[in-house]
Amino acid sequence: MVSAAFGASTPALAVEAERLLWVRSWARWFLPPEGAEWIETPTVDPRPGGRIAIAVRQQGLEYRLSAVFAEIAAPDRLAFRWSWGADFPYGGPGDTEAIVEFHPDGTGTRAVLRQRGFTDRALSEAHARGWKRCFDGIERLLAETEG
Repeated sequence: MVSAAFGASTPALAVEAERLLWVRSWARWFLPPEGAEWIETPTVDPRPGGRIAIAVRQQGLEYRLSAVFAEIAAPDRLAFRWSWGADFPYGGPGDTEAIVEFHPDGTGTRAVLRQRGFTDRALSEAHARGWKRCFDGIERLLAETEG
């Protein structure tokens, strides 16, 4: 499930995404989506204050997104500040807060992502689509490596 949700009294928007991943280790979050033509292998320094940086390709364009980890509480939670530049096709620059929580669920892990601080519906919807693609890629990677 991925949806764009709207704040009641402010123009800020939020994205929520949730997916049941058939893996026990939250560390799979940091694996690159091999074979994905739309995203460059991310650079990841998984520690508080560390960064993640990626380049995304869409409709012949390439743009960069990055984050600084505020919290890494293995195996339960990641929190980071997500940023993108003026080259983002839906507007920018931008800066939001994102939290990913991992909950054991049978033999898998339920990953729940919440991202807030959007100022524009198009930005929120673009990120909702992007997170869906990321979760789809993680599922494919897990199916190949775990299956």
